[in-house]
Amino acid sequence: MRSVFSQHGWVKNDNRESGGVLFEDDILSCSHCQALIHGRDWRADGGFCCVCDAPICNRCRDRARTEGCENFQKKLDEMLTDLHRREQNAKVLGI
Repeated sequence: MRSVFSQHGWVKNDNRESGGVLFEDDILSCSHCQALIHGRDWRADGGFCCVCDAPICNRCRDRARTEGCENFQKKLDEMLTDLHRREQNAKVLGI
């Protein structure tokens, strides 16, 4: 079984020189809006879309309850298909 954190990123923020702390964590991206989600925050109170089988941010989690799944990749594919259709129609019409 694959982990949610497989094929995702990692962040290291070292502010020790300026009196801060060293922060290291896994990074996920929301499959609905592409926002970055820190792994610790997601583990504590994260959302998961069962339709697209991917982690989502808290804002999209609340929205998914009423709006349903709004997968970013699906939206992108629809926009590219529409653009291709428009270009083909322009060629046919000689525009």
